[in-house]
Amino acid sequence: MKAAGFSSGPNDFRGVRVTSEELLRLRGDAARLAPKAADTVSSLFPGAYRTLIRGRGLDFEEVRIYHPGDDYRVLDWRVTARTGKLHTKVFHEEREHNVYFVVDGSPSMHFGTRGAYKFVAAARAAALLAWVAVDNGDKAGGMVFGDGAAIHEQGPFAGATGAAHLFGMLELASTRGGGGEIGNRSALSSALQALRRLVRPGSLILVVSDFLNRGADFERHLNRLARNNDVAGLVVSDPLERAFPADGLYPVSDGERSLWIDGGDNDFAKAFSNVFTANREEIGVVFRKARCRLFDLGTEQPVLDGLRSALFGIGGER
Repeated sequence: MKAAGFSSGPNDFRGVRVTSEELLRLRGDAARLAPKAADTVSSLFPGAYRTLIRGRGLDFEEVRIYHPGDDYRVLDWRVTARTGKLHTKVFHEEREHNVYFVVDGSPSMHFGTRGAYKFVAAARAAALLAWVAVDNGDKAGGMVFGDGAAIHEQGPFAGATGAAHLFGMLELASTRGGGGEIGNRSALSSALQALRRLVRPGSLILVVSDFLNRGADFERHLNRLARNNDVAGLVVSDPLERAFPADGLYPVSDGERSLWIDGGDNDFAKAFSNVFTANREEIGVVFRKARCRLFDLGTEQPVLDGLRSALFGIGGER
């Protein structure tokens, strides 16, 4: 559903549409998320810099004498046997990661009552974090799903090229506004299945969605991806979803039909809010089981403030 009267005029699309130009201009704001780009990356994906055990994200550098406190799990037994002294392998962190942004363009994301449509907030958040990845020396790639039968994807590219390709897909999905016939739209499960064929093990994956259009086998595909990659989720929500207003009549539309909702109907208001609560709790359980981090982003505040609050507990109010 879309909130009626969201824009202030026929040519005013602020908060309703995003363009590549707007997302390109967010590069300066990305530097304000944290003192260093690596701080943001490690907050989203704590395993990105602690992957020694699973052998991801690190390059072999040398073998040296074992020192007390070294990780015994990476002892070099061949050199130890040859020399008669304990030796350990030394690794250094890879200088770049492949970062994939999976962004939901489903009809439910093209909804908003305060600040911006959920898709616009999702696109801005993905753009800010894509610039963080670029500034961290990482490659950015992405997927947009739910705005039609096709899943739009692009592999990771270094520098501003990767970000620009992602922004082009986001602008296209924003313009279509969740188009596509009902029953003929890609779901998150399909996007994650496609991503499994695309990603290189050791990648960083951020899913930005309201998680209403999950589809079948979502949990299975998430678990498979999480085995060999670092995955995080960003749940985007509108304040109306979290708590329906106590009274008043509110016009809403799905783009084809319109109706009025009575906020004074306490049973309806409670049932409406319970849908969001149940969905959020279910998603939280799935991500915890997969040992993936999950964050929340509301549409009612600037995305930069929302991300700083979600990732670091600082910034604007929720």
